[in-house]
Amino acid sequence: MNIFAALGLLLLIGYVGGRLANRINLPRVSGYLFLGVLLSPSLLNIITNEHIEAFNLIPDFILFIIAFTIGGGLKMRELKGLQKSIFYITAFEASLAFIMVTAGLYPVLRHVLKIDDPFITALFFGAIASATAPAATIAVIREYRAKGPLTQTLLGVVALDDAAALINYSIALSLAYMIKTESSAVFKMLAEPIKDIFLALALGLLAGFLLSRALSAVKTRYGYLTVIVGAITLLGGLANHLGTSPLLANMALGFYMTNDRRVPRTAFNVIDEIEPTLFVVFFTLAGAHLELKNLLHGTLIIFLYIILRLLGKAIGVLTGGAASNAPKTVRKYLALGLAPQAGVAIGLALLLNQEANFSGQGRFIIDVIIGSTVIYELTGPLLAKLALTKAGEVKENA
Repeated sequence: MNIFAALGLLLLIGYVGGRLANRINLPRVSGYLFLGVLLSPSLLNIITNEHIEAFNLIPDFILFIIAFTIGGGLKMRELKGLQKSIFYITAFEASLAFIMVTAGLYPVLRHVLKIDDPFITALFFGAIASATAPAATIAVIREYRAKGPLTQTLLGVVALDDAAALINYSIALSLAYMIKTESSAVFKMLAEPIKDIFLALALGLLAGFLLSRALSAVKTRYGYLTVIVGAITLLGGLANHLGTSPLLANMALGFYMTNDRRVPRTAFNVIDEIEPTLFVVFFTLAGAHLELKNLLHGTLIIFLYIILRLLGKAIGVLTGGAASNAPKTVRKYLALGLAPQAGVAIGLALLLNQEANFSGQGRFIIDVIIGSTVIYELTGPLLAKLALTKAGEVKENA
């Protein structure tokens, strides 16, 4: 099939999937993902591996936009009183997911599967467990026009989770090198990703400062859309070129813009208008990427990884929420919104696979993470909707 025909089909079929999902009271995201899997090389093979390869840049571009909207949701005036909760909850849920997955998988990897270097492998699984996929959660929040303490805290925690995952990954990599090579350059290895995080944030804030002033010369909605999407894409490319996180950079850009009173709300409204179409493409394409055979490969580890990760995040939310005196609805339901996991987790697994000393662990971890992603991305939106509904933050007619 021609590449443009495949892209058109992806959009139309994805849209139909979203409408059908709504008919049975499911979030549209679930329909996009399900029909993406149906069209994938694993099943009908209508969207082939060649199509997926040709669409390679599309998910990255859409993730830049999503990262910008996450930052744009962090309005300091609306987060007033929640900053402490966001920081504490993120620290606890990311750390406990790391610890529980590492501790829980180690004995299984060593005594049941009998793989080489079981502790190192468990360590990497733990680090990757910290990550949360923001796209599915944001899509559900947008679809149901959710608003309230749970929604705002969830946006904040999801935004910080990527930074926590990068830091935990660097710690795991440093410890793994210590165990394997007895390297003494531990502090340098820990400092590198932290430096990258600060560079990404600085780039995003600087871009926000410049863009907020440039927008004063823009007078039309078309102009806002063109300038903002251009700036988001340019910033993502620049961050990639400098070897830092384009997602964190664009989160910082959105954060600056939404908290600068000189920036008109129209600047965000025009992005909101194109988001539904972007979500159709992103999630239907994500479904097409997933290979069902990965569900059968390492089924035990996939199951344990999912349970231990969710348990760590749930206990972390309760602990961090109690320590920061977070609202009751936040402590009770926030963990459900942290279930989805996809892009960042797969990216870290692919990064590990490129490490010469750990390519064996990397290949095994990729299979498990992709397998678990199928489950997370199909169930995550349902859990996010359940959390927002239980907290009473979903609009009646959404």
